[in-house]
Amino acid sequence: MNDLYPATNNVGPTGDLATHAFEYIYFIKDSYLGIPVENNVQFTQPEINEIDTANSKASIWLSNSIHALDYCNYLFLYVLNQPIGLLDDSRSGFEGSESFDSWKPSGNASQTDTRSDYRAQAGDYSLRVDYTASSTTPYYSAYTVLSSAPSSGQQIEFSGKYFVALREPANTTLNACVQHFSTWPSGWLKEDCTSLDASLSKNPDGSDGAWRDFKVVSPYIAGATQIVPKFDVAGSPGRVVYHVDSLRLEFVPAPTPTPIPLKHIKVLSLNGGEQLSQNNSYEIKWETSGVEKIGLVLYKNKTAVGAIARDIPTSYTEILWTPGPDISSGGEYRIGIYQYPWATGNLVDYNDNPFIIGP
Repeated sequence: MNDLYPATNNVGPTGDLATHAFEYIYFIKDSYLGIPVENNVQFTQPEINEIDTANSKASIWLSNSIHALDYCNYLFLYVLNQPIGLLDDSRSGFEGSESFDSWKPSGNASQTDTRSDYRAQAGDYSLRVDYTASSTTPYYSAYTVLSSAPSSGQQIEFSGKYFVALREPANTTLNACVQHFSTWPSGWLKEDCTSLDASLSKNPDGSDGAWRDFKVVSPYIAGATQIVPKFDVAGSPGRVVYHVDSLRLEFVPAPTPTPIPLKHIKVLSLNGGEQLSQNNSYEIKWETSGVEKIGLVLYKNKTAVGAIARDIPTSYTEILWTPGPDISSGGEYRIGIYQYPWATGNLVDYNDNPFIIGP
């Protein structure tokens, strides 16, 4: 793994690709956790049947420390309408709203739901969420904000493995996402997500099944300076337990788009000045690009007088044509080629000069 560029950088590296390797994370119940960690992290909580009575009290703990890696400018913890507590080596601990900000989503000053939040510098922390059980399950999450973003010509690839151990109810959805911000949290620019298979990873005998791979590709967007990789759990309130492993976040060169060929058709011959005879055969040749099929029409004095051929795949570049005795003698004939089937706006071309058809 390459050494990470300093957290003060606001754009991705221009030399070697920066690779961020994360290890193991554990997820549980109506939450997402997007913390890049070096050590095992898991939520612990009472069983569902212990907290389903309205107004009963419960706590959720991170059983061991969160380690926010040095390249993250801060660790962000929040919970909807609930107090949270944070413990680290320098504090004896606190609960409730002490030292926490009340944050409302930008652009919606009338929203009554507030979030207790805490922004910590990189370090080791344990998190406790105290909440009152009700018909609305509390929403809690923790994730890091990276202080770098891809530069022009790069894209993000956020990948790893995941394993779904428990899913109640069955309509719960699971997504891996990458968010881009100009300035977090109010300067949201975009989010790219990949829907994950949230079915249980179990074998018929009930043992753990196979890990599944995932990858989120998130292209560069101008103005982004901060990145949030995260996982989303959505659906009806319930219980979801899933694991992720071998997480990797990379700034990689964006693929060069395959050029889309310009649509083009042109009659090459007959090209005017020739004198044709009825019942003799002549080559009509053309060239095309970006077109699947063409049709050919005979014109006299700029008026269509008959179809020569239609529905011709452009893998062909010529046909033999025999003017029949029903074509009157004279001049001012032209070959018209058009993109088949005909529709307004389709391409059309005519040979440059008229030719003559004789008896």
